[in-house]
Amino acid sequence: VDGEPFLVLNGDVISDIDYRQLIEFHKSNGGIATIALVRVPDPSRYGAVELDDNGRVARFVEKPEFGTAPSNLINAGIYVFDKEVLDYIPAGRKVSTEKEVFPILANEGKLYGYEVNGLWLDVGVPEAYLEANRLILERLNGEEMGEDLEVHETASILESTYLGSGVKVGAHSVIGPNVSISDHVHVGEGCRIENSIIFPGATIGDYSSVRNAIIGENANIEKWVKVESGSLIGD
Repeated sequence: VDGEPFLVLNGDVISDIDYRQLIEFHKSNGGIATIALVRVPDPSRYGAVELDDNGRVARFVEKPEFGTAPSNLINAGIYVFDKEVLDYIPAGRKVSTEKEVFPILANEGKLYGYEVNGLWLDVGVPEAYLEANRLILERLNGEEMGEDLEVHETASILESTYLGSGVKVGAHSVIGPNVSISDHVHVGEGCRIENSIIFPGATIGDYSSVRNAIIGENANIEKWVKVESGSLIGD
């Protein structure tokens, strides 16, 4: 609706915060931009925020050096904007909202912060992506699976695991815990997969193991291969 505030969400964030509460706070505070904030032990990877007593952003420091952050509240990558914010974004070039726009809004007293609770994960690094996978699988609790599965009767599927449509799992393979296998992945005989994400169309050869790793789309892992913790196999 014209004139109404709108949400802007970073694509590498998974969250279940209450957006209605965030929007209501924004409408009540009189600013033109509101940042959702979460509290973390180390804010140096993010944008640290200091608020005044009214919830207005007093300082905004993007990715401060360790130990120099004004608070442990960080930018959650979830924003409510009025259309007026667009006037602060220069045309014709790339603009960092965090580095170029937010500091100006803060200086003008038009930027507010609202601390949110609940699930929040920045999945921009592999370790966090795997942790998000684990948490979501726990919530699914094995209740959702794809169609047309071919899992050999001697294979074991441990909690928590998701198998996409068209997945094939060979004899004596053990899948799980905390494994997401996307559509049309073929897992051979005697394989061991745990704490990992397998993208669509990948093939895992017989007697191979994948632990704490991410396997890209249509990747081909041959027989007797060990993919160890921290590995990323490209598409």
